[in-house]
Amino acid sequence: MSGSSGARERIRRLAGRKSLREFSWLSGNTQLEVALSLLSSVLLIRLLPEAVAGQVFFAQAAVGIAFMVLDPRLEDAVQRFYPMQRGSDGAATFFWRMARIDLIVAVGAVILGVLATRLSFLSDSAAANADYLVLALLAGGAAAAAGTLQAGFAVSGRLSELARWRSLMVIISTTLAIGGLLTLGPLGYLGGLAIGAVAFYVVLLIKCRAILPRPDGPAASMPAGVWPFAIKSSLATSLAAGGDNAITTVAGLAGGPDVVVLLKVAMAPGRFLLSLLSPVAAQLFPRLSEQAAVHSIDNVRALCQRATRWAAAPVALVVGVGWVLLPFALALVYGEQYRIAYVAAGLFLTGMGLRALVIWSKVLPLAVGRPGLRLAALGVEAAVLISASAVLPSLIPDQVRAVEGLAGVALILAAAACAFWLLLLRWPGLLHVQPADPDAPVDNAMVPKAGE
Repeated sequence: MSGSSGARERIRRLAGRKSLREFSWLSGNTQLEVALSLLSSVLLIRLLPEAVAGQVFFAQAAVGIAFMVLDPRLEDAVQRFYPMQRGSDGAATFFWRMARIDLIVAVGAVILGVLATRLSFLSDSAAANADYLVLALLAGGAAAAAGTLQAGFAVSGRLSELARWRSLMVIISTTLAIGGLLTLGPLGYLGGLAIGAVAFYVVLLIKCRAILPRPDGPAASMPAGVWPFAIKSSLATSLAAGGDNAITTVAGLAGGPDVVVLLKVAMAPGRFLLSLLSPVAAQLFPRLSEQAAVHSIDNVRALCQRATRWAAAPVALVVGVGWVLLPFALALVYGEQYRIAYVAAGLFLTGMGLRALVIWSKVLPLAVGRPGLRLAALGVEAAVLISASAVLPSLIPDQVRAVEGLAGVALILAAAACAFWLLLLRWPGLLHVQPADPDAPVDNAMVPKAGE
């Protein structure tokens, strides 16, 4: 008996080390992506006229909105249904079918988006530039198609390898973009991003063919319930991914490119904070899906609660220090003229801190097969944010005060969302999952503990 307990303890320690390595790689990659994105934004703001920089940011935000609608985000369905078929040829067949569908939809979305750039409501906007939009569409299409391929790394337990490839490719992509900016201007910058995104897709495709080879023989049927799940999860994930872009795009149409730049500056610290803990969600998704597949709601709840406890201290520290340093940091990084955005930046930072406490809410409804919960919550948030983004810049002539108003709305929504998900976690009946074994041990290695 003691030998069996010792074996389980050794397995637990090994799993803990793997999870910690995963978290380190994912966190490092995320911080690298955020840092390089920040560097690119700073260079655009400092090297280009404000109106031109606003047009570049608007193009990227508008494309984010387009793919929020058009990207099926089949990676969520892969991570939900692949564990149910693990060990059979049907699992690999299912993965490659979803990857192929993802690519076809992404190519179609790019073509449709290129045609839509000539629509009058965009052409007449001071924030829009058709050439910038086309290049941003190419980058967005490649990134959308790569989503399912990245899920292939997750379901095969290779998140650390994925993080290494992402880090390498973001360095290459940013180098191309900054080189293009310095030599060819905004078109060179967006062109460099597009080339990097396509190259990343090709690398992922080659690696996935080695990790998950396509089986021979007739194609297996799709798992039952895939498409209803995919539709709901796609809408929910798209709303989440497009939230910031929705604010930027709608506010830019209402207030012009200057508001876009102010929003970009004010939202950056909050995005940085959320990125600190976003790897936790990436780690939790396959683990929660595995537990949900065996109907272990107790383990699902324990994983989420542990993630919240683990996140509380770093979130409080970053938010508290951030409010003190923001006036100086914004002036140092973006220029003295952007010091005035510190109040809005602090409000966005606090809101993102609240969201970071329930970072698992990004994946819990998907893992337990209830994407409609997330869709409903995000739909309400999106409706309020888009309405505020359309109204406040028009009602408040002072652009700084308008951005502060948007930040206040975002903070209220974040507090409501945090409370909602914490209460939901305590209501197992809402998830419709019954525990398979009340004595089943919780995998303590899923989320690294502070100090380990």
